[in-house]
This record gives sequence, C-alpha cells and structure tokens, in this order.
Amino acid sequence: MTDGNAGQTEKALRGLRHLGIAQLLTQIVTWALTAITVHILTPRDYGLIATAGMFTIFAQMLVDGGLTEVLVSYRELSIDMQGAAITAVFLIASFLGTAIFSVAPLAANFFHSHPLTEILDVSALYLPLTALGFAPGVLLTKQMQFKHLGRIQLITGIFQGVSTVALAYAGEAYWALIIGNFLGMGLRVFLLWHAVDQRPRPNFRFRELRPVLRNGSHMIGQRFSYFGLDNLDVFLLSRYWGASELGPYSVARTLAHTALDKISRVTRQVSVPTFAAKPDTSDQLRGLLTVISVAATVSFPLFWIMAVSSQIALPMIFGTRWLNMVVPFSAFAAILPFRTIYTLMGSSLVGTGRVSLTFKNSLTWLGILTPFLAIGVTQGAEGVALGWAAAFPIVFYVTTRRIARAFSIEPAELLNPLLKPIICAALSASAAEFALLSLAHHLSSSLILTCQCTLASLSYLALLRLLSQTQFKQTLSLMRRIAQR
Repeated sequence: MTDGNAGQTEKALRGLRHLGIAQLLTQIVTWALTAITVHILTPRDYGLIATAGMFTIFAQMLVDGGLTEVLVSYRELSIDMQGAAITAVFLIASFLGTAIFSVAPLAANFFHSHPLTEILDVSALYLPLTALGFAPGVLLTKQMQFKHLGRIQLITGIFQGVSTVALAYAGEAYWALIIGNFLGMGLRVFLLWHAVDQRPRPNFRFRELRPVLRNGSHMIGQRFSYFGLDNLDVFLLSRYWGASELGPYSVARTLAHTALDKISRVTRQVSVPTFAAKPDTSDQLRGLLTVISVAATVSFPLFWIMAVSSQIALPMIFGTRWLNMVVPFSAFAAILPFRTIYTLMGSSLVGTGRVSLTFKNSLTWLGILTPFLAIGVTQGAEGVALGWAAAFPIVFYVTTRRIARAFSIEPAELLNPLLKPIICAALSASAAEFALLSLAHHLSSSLILTCQCTLASLSYLALLRLLSQTQFKQTLSLMRRIAQR
C-alpha cells in the first residue's frame, strides 16, 4: 500500500470513528425521543407528514442538481466553482419551493386531505433553508473534516428531537414534526458555516460548473428513479387507504430504516472521498470487497434480530394502538441487510466515478419493484411491506451482477462474503424466536426481549467465529482500528 493510500485509509478510519460515535449517540437519544413523540401523536399525524414528504423529499433530491457527491469526488474545486454552486443550488431550491407552494391545493384535493395545503405551504420554505448548508457541507466532507461533521450531527439531532417532543407535548400535533425539522436544519446550517475556515462567496459564473454537470445529470436521473422507489409505497397507501393506514406503516418503515440511514450517511460521507482518492482499479476493488464483507458481517445479525424481537419490542415501547407496525417493520428488517450492502456499493461506485451505473441500477430496481407493490397495495400496509420483502432480493442479485461486470469479476466474488453471515444470522434469529416461544408465558416482556437479544447476539458471535474466522477477525480488527483513531 502506498503512503498516499495509507494516509487516505487512516483518514477514513478516523472519519468512521467520529461520525459513527456521533451517529450512535444521536440515535440512542433520538430513539428515546421518537418513542415519546409517537406516544403523544396519532397515526394520522404521521400519515399526513408522510404524504407531504413525497413532495418535499422529491424536491430535496433535486435541490443540489446532483452536485454534492460530484463535487466531493472532483479533484480540483476552484473558488469560482464553489461560489457558482452556492448560487445555483439556492436558485434551484427557491424555484422548487415556489412549485410546491403552487401545487399544494391540488395535492390536498388529490389525496383527499385538506390539512395538506397548509403543511406544504410551510414546508416549501424548508428548501431554501437546506440549500444554505450545501456549500459548507461539501467543503467539510471533501476536506475529510469528519470530527466537525460528527459534532454537528450530534448537536442538531438532539436539538431537533427535544424540540419536536416539546412541541408535541404542547399539543401542536403534526406541526411538531414540521417545526422540529425547521429548528434542527436552521441550527445545522449555522454550525456548518461556523466550522468552515474559508467561506466562498456566491457568484453567477455558472460556466465554471460545466465540467461537473454531466455527472450531476446522472445523479439527478438516479435520484428521480430512487424517489419513485422510495415513495411509490407511500403514494399508493395514501391515495387508496388514507393517512390512518399510512401512519403506522410510515413509522415502521422509518424505524426499520433508521439504522440503515445512519450507516449510509456515515459511510457515504467517508467512502465517496476515500474511493475518489484511489485511482487504481485494483485498490478500488479491494476496498469494495472489504466494505461488502464487513457490512454483511454486521448488518445481517443486526436487522434479523431486530425483526424477530419486534414482536415484543414494538408493542411494549409504542403501545397497543401501534400494533399494525409489527408486520411492516419485520418485513423491512428482513431485507435491510441487502439494502445496506447495496447502498454501500452505490457509494463506492460514486466515489470511483461510475455514476451512470448507479442510475442504471435504480431503473432496474424501479422496474422490478413496481408490480410487486401494485399487487401488495390491494392488501393494505402489510401487503405493501411484503411486496418490498419479495422484490428486493431479486433487485439485489440483478444489480450485483452488473456491478461485478463493471469491475471485470464474477458475481460470486461479490456474493460469497454474504453466505456465512447469512447462515449464522439465520440460526441466531431462529434461536431468538425459540426463546420467545419458550418464555412467552413465563417472563415479562422486557425480560423476554433481553433474553432474545442476548441469546441471539452470543450465538451469532460463536457461530461466525466457528464458520468464518476470516470475516470475524477482519471485522474485529477494523473496529479496533476505528476505536484507536
């Protein structure tokens, strides 16, 4: 390994440590705050926000014109290019905010939900606010200032969670979720700019962006398809079943995906600049295989144990009125290890400049998933969740074959690291289910949950060490290296 690659690896490990600790601490606090908020609010409140999110999330995907990842991976980033990007992103955000404000009444009529008009009118202002954090976020990521980014994520995450709980307790209903987002984003923008040493000034020299616009257009295409993927289920449930049916489903999906979202955010911030610094294809491939192996080792037990324990955990934490969350949560948790690995491979591809490949994969995903969801929605939220669970393994296999071809290797080379973690996680989850069946009438819910998680975790570690010492030692070694940075 060259000195340059070694230096980039060390920076990546330090970044994983800083961002990982920040995300873990944030998640512990926000999970607790989310549980309180869910107890206070109603399924309809979350259903309304999920419906409005289809418009605001779509707009946020377009706000930066695909420039964030592209500029992070771009080797030469001039001051003029930075300033032009700031101006372009803010103008796009303002335009999209105006568009949302204009279509709000039509959206309310289409989804038969009158409060949606006011929600979208206010949410339109959120887009220019997010645009203000674009430039400092890119600069800090490109400079691998992960310690600053980790602190900012921790502070803003906790502040937003506390604000949301306070507003919900004050009786603000779904407005608590909206205002909490505004407060959290406002603080994040302030802290990002405060952390940047040299602040670029906005300008109108848009010709400076020409070298990166091509890859930016690929990112926009990918985001269009990804938006359809990530919101088709919400659209179908909101249109045909309403906010009350959508509410428990959206909360279950959010909770199940929280760990994935945090992992993806951390690794994307670290992996894109790290892979961009690896010009040699063999180095990129070794890095990709390491990412897949470690991700499989960690994600399969994490999510599959979550799926089994959700039968006890969700009713205990959120109350019986949220029982409809259990089946969707379990269905999502079952496929989330594959989504985690897929997401990490996507970040690696962006870092290596293969942006067009991620766009093709998104289109493939959309084509496979759509018929499954169209059939599943006839059975409500549970049918939609099971549609996801049936479709995504197919998506994962097809897209992995395409990624393997891009690196001129056999698909088995990318898939082999998954086999032993899958076997170990399946046996461990079965042990947790056996514990539930055996102890259901003898112990309290909290003790059963403790026994489940303890038995499953210990059995997974023992099985992995027995069946795959290489992956066990590789993951343990990586965690030690991260902890020592």
